[in-house]
Parts: sequence; C-alpha cells; structure tokens
Amino acid sequence: MKKPTYRKGIVVGLIVLFFGASVIPGAFSVLHLSKSVPISGNRGFLLIPDSTTKTVGMYDPSDGTYLGDLITDTTHLQTPINAVKGPDGNIYVSDQLADSVFVYSASGTYLSTYADGTDGLNNIRGIDFRGTHLFITSGDAYVAEFSGPHTRLPNFIMDGSDTFDILFLTDGRSLVADIAGVTDNIRLYHVNGTLQSVLFQVSFPEQIQFDSVYPGAFLTTAFSANAIKDFELNGSIVQSTPYGAGRGIFRLGNGNLLATSSAGIQEIQPGTGTVIQTEKTGSGRFIEIFATGTNQPPYTPSNPNPVNNETNVPLDDILSWTGGDPDPGNFVTYNVYFGTTSPPPKVASNQSGTTYNPGTMSLLTPYYWKIVAWDNHGASAAGPIWQFTTRPNHAPNTPKNPVPANSATGVPTNAQLSWTGGDPDPGDLVTYDVYFGTSIPPLKVATNITSSTYPPVGMTYNEQYYWKIIAWDNGGLSATGPLWVFSTINDTTPPTSHHQLVGTMGHNNWYTSCVNITLQATDNVSGVDAIFYKLDSGNWTEYTIPIEVCTDGQHAVNYYSVDNAGNEETPKSVSFKMDKTAPVWTNYTFTALNLLKNKWKCVANVTDATSGIVLVEFFVDDSLVGNATTTPYQFEYKGKPINNSQAIAYDAAGNSAMSPIAVSFEYSNQAQQQSHPSTQTVQKKNI
Repeated sequence: MKKPTYRKGIVVGLIVLFFGASVIPGAFSVLHLSKSVPISGNRGFLLIPDSTTKTVGMYDPSDGTYLGDLITDTTHLQTPINAVKGPDGNIYVSDQLADSVFVYSASGTYLSTYADGTDGLNNIRGIDFRGTHLFITSGDAYVAEFSGPHTRLPNFIMDGSDTFDILFLTDGRSLVADIAGVTDNIRLYHVNGTLQSVLFQVSFPEQIQFDSVYPGAFLTTAFSANAIKDFELNGSIVQSTPYGAGRGIFRLGNGNLLATSSAGIQEIQPGTGTVIQTEKTGSGRFIEIFATGTNQPPYTPSNPNPVNNETNVPLDDILSWTGGDPDPGNFVTYNVYFGTTSPPPKVASNQSGTTYNPGTMSLLTPYYWKIVAWDNHGASAAGPIWQFTTRPNHAPNTPKNPVPANSATGVPTNAQLSWTGGDPDPGDLVTYDVYFGTSIPPLKVATNITSSTYPPVGMTYNEQYYWKIIAWDNGGLSATGPLWVFSTINDTTPPTSHHQLVGTMGHNNWYTSCVNITLQATDNVSGVDAIFYKLDSGNWTEYTIPIEVCTDGQHAVNYYSVDNAGNEETPKSVSFKMDKTAPVWTNYTFTALNLLKNKWKCVANVTDATSGIVLVEFFVDDSLVGNATTTPYQFEYKGKPINNSQAIAYDAAGNSAMSPIAVSFEYSNQAQQQSHPSTQTVQKKNI
C-alpha cells in the first residue's frame, strides 16, 4: 500500500509561497515541448529505462506507481539511458554501451536503429528532439544532430564540454549537463548551439528536466553532489533536495519527486529527500513523459485576494489568486487585467506567478481585475471580473508621549525631543512639523521630517521652553499635538576655581626659577564654561594652558571662572616674587693698611637688582674671616695673608656670586711683588 503523498494543490501553494513567483518568456505558452509533453492522469505514462534488466518501464505520472515494462529487449539494449517520445509517436531509446539509438513502436516493438557507431557515435547519453531533428549527447565532448535515420549533420555543440544530457526549451534554446571534471556545471545555449551562459556549478549532473509544479524552473540530478537541484534560468537555486547518486528526475502530479539511482525508482519528498516509497528496484536512468489523449484547459482562476467586493483594501495590497492545471507537467501562465474601469485593461502577459503588484493605488477608489490562465498548448480559462475598493484616508495619530515629559524640570540643555506618532492607515507616509522656542506660540523650526525625534540647538540653563508637533500624512491630512513645556536645569551658583604654582623656591618666599601657574575650576551643576585671568596689569585672557612667568620681580595673577549657565565667580588673585639672577660684582679689593702689612681692608663692591644683598662673606687664604650685612660691604682683616683673599655675596632669594680673587705676596729682599691666581673655591653658605 502506497504511503500518503502530498496533494498537488498544497505543494504548489507551499512552493510558490516559499520561493516566490517566476516569469517565463512568452514562448513557453505556445511552443511544443519535446521531452516533457504535459499530460493528465489518464493521458499517458512515464518512461524509465533500467540498465540492469535491459527494459523500459512505465510509471504513473501522478504518483510514480510502477505500471509494468513496455520494452524488454536483451538483443539490442545493453545500457539504456534515455527513452523519449519522438515526433512520429514512436519511442527512441539511447544506449550508452551500444553507442546506438533504437526505435520502438508505442506498444514496445523494436522497429529500427536510428543511429549507431557507423554514424560516428560513441559513449552516448541523453537525447532530445527539437522539431524533427534528434540531438544526442556524447562523452566525446559533442552534441550530435541528426535530421533523420543515419543522417548526421555537423555537430550542434562542440566546445569541449563533456555533455551528459540536453533539454530544449520552448524558445529553441537548450540546457546542457556538462561533466568535464572540475568545471562540472549546467549550461544554457543559444538556438544556434553557441554558449549563452554557465548557470551554476554542480558535481556530475546527469538528467535535466522541466519542473511542472514550479513553472519557469528546472530539475537536475547531480550524481556526485548527491543532490537534486531545482533551479531557474538565471542560475538561482530555488530548492536543493539531498539524494544519493541520482540519475533521473521528474516532478510527479502530487508534488513529490520521482528519482532514479542504483537503489531503483523512488518517490521522495522535496527538500528533505525522505524516501516515501521505492516503486521498483533496479538501476533506473532518465525519466520522460509519453503523452496520450487530449489536453485539458487550465483551472479557472479562483480565490481572489482581495476577495470580491472587499472594501478598505490597503493601497499597497498585492493581488493573488489560485490557478494551476489538471494535467501534470503543463506550464500555466497568466494574463492580468487591472484598472478602474470595467472591463479592466490588460497590464501583464504570460507571467508564471499567481501574484501581481499593482503599485500604490489611490484612496477610496473602486478597482476591477480579472485573470486569464493559459497552458503551453494554447488552452485558456478566464476568471470572472472581481472588484474591490481601496481604503479611505484617515488622519495621522495625534503626537503624544513627549520626551522631555510635559512640565519636566531640570532638563539638560543638550536633550533631544522625541514623541510617538504614526498613522492608522498601513503604508501611509507620515512627516512632522516641529514648533519650538521660549515664547507662546513657539516658532516652526523644522518641516516635513520623517523621524519622530528632533535635536534642538542652543538651549540654555534656567530657561523655559515650549513645543508642539503637527503630523501630516501623504494624503494631506494632519493631526496637531498639544503644547508641551519643560524647563532646563536651574543653576545660579558660580563655579569655584583655584590655582597651583610650580617653580623652585629659594629663601624668604622668593622663587629662583620660572613659575608655571595652573588654574582649575569645578561646577557641579552646569559645568565650567571658561576660566579667565590677567597677569599683573595685563588684559583679561581666557585660560587654556598653564601660564609661565620668567621675569624677576613681584607678580600678581587675577583669575575667575564662568559656568555654562553664565554664573561668574568673584575674581581671585595670587601673588608671588621671583629672583633668578645672582648678585653682580663691580670689584673686590684687598688693601694693606700699614707697611707691616698685618692689617688689610676687604671692600666688596656688589649689587642685586631684585631681592637685594643680605650678606657678604670675606675669605683670606680660603678661610672665612668675617662678613658684612649692610653697605658699605667691608671688613678689616688683621694678619698677614699667605696667598689671597676673596668674597661671596648672597641676595635675599638665596642666589650667590663669588668675587674675583685678590692676590698679594710678600717677598724677602725683593723689591717687587708678584701675584698668582688661586685654584681653590669657597663653598656657598646657606643664609
């Protein structure tokens, strides 16, 4: 007993819903299909060669049921690959090992050999008719063309591709399976046999077949890729179904796939590859239709969406309907009639999808539409004229939920305004006018913005602001929000600033190096805007980097800071004094006061322009002998010097300077005196 199968209508609906629509060229609806002649359940059967039993079996195209063998021929058949119905009603079977195409009657009787090795054929595979000409693929990298028995024409394709199957489209172009090693792919050829494009790569493709359930798409089995690919002429893969070492493929009327491999002939579930039932064991090959009976017209289009006489239809609604054909394998296309008059004009022809996008429709307008279905044999079925009315326009939603909230206080000055709006009509475009300011009514500051946020510029502290939003839709209706108010942060406290002095401190609070003054300020509410300062009697200047002062003397820095609310601090000041310069010597004298030269007068002639001289120390023969703290800076030394005398002067900042060396020598029995410089130094004294 067969397992449950998917009903055709359900499968068609799911596939179209999941993958979308595909448009087939107009020629698909009028030209004869050679390998896939559409049939209804009582109009024919599937032909599947079995290379193990040397037979060609018959199978039900609706559910794949095995109906028995039509051809059993162990005399001629060795490895039958492809059995197709010819234009004369006979069956043509390609045999890979026999390098021949054999002809059988519709009842399965051997009639003749159409072509064989005497015609130069070798390692042949899939075949197909275009009109009365037979095209044969070969492992010798060509597609041979025959106009009659043993009448071979120049090769149709000979571009190096290792052809395994050929399928002619209704417009005369062809799809070819190429298994030339690393370049395995599916190819599309022009009518004249020149390559149009490589659609996609897939490892070892064998049969190519029309997909009767998904018009405009095709099926191929990939032996080495272990997959069945459902694809379109643009190369896109619409579905991939796992299936091991597949050879032949066909879409059954119930929507499932019938596939062949060394495991036999199996009905499988699309997408998952689940084996529903093995119809027959053996080594099945390619699958083709043998059509009988008469063609049935397509189903009359039904189930319109929008439903007939529907109102309040969205302006961007998509038209859809149910179609199809009672004959499995038939291709159905649709002509769409649509407009504001009845009967409506034709707006689309030969589309395969069961949806149509009319674009943005007008408000509160009656529309009329009709669908005419056509199959690829020229039979048609016209649906009734349906009518619907689009929705009226409604005003946008009144703006609400303001941020900042109405009457909010303490709002930051960089706050962004936001609100909720929208429109009750799906698809309507809403824009907003923004009114904002410190007066009532506020001024318009933005027009036709699409965002529901607005960043006001230049808000200040301690201020009250008013705002409102007016929403507009693309139909010209508007909705005005209420007047909202909020207050920014209240800040009446000035910032606090302080200073830091950096330099080398000498004595008596005198700096003996350049001084760097760093100013800083804090404000816990609105934040510091700027710090200003002036040095001594200079001008007020905005503080940006530390202030460096290198001039000796008394200095004063005044400074204050201002916060972002405009609050100004009471100026502060800092004073400091600087003396980087050592005392300056004019001269130093060391003079004998008597002939015995045992009394000497030490006189220091030295000055200091800034902090002043506070101490002079006198040295004789490198020993401290006395000092002076006031002018004149002099000292009387009692004793006889051996070598020299020198003095050191100190200013109030601690800077010091050593005098020149005064040298005097006393020579016995000598009339002259001679001076020699001293090489000794005297250490600076801390004072």
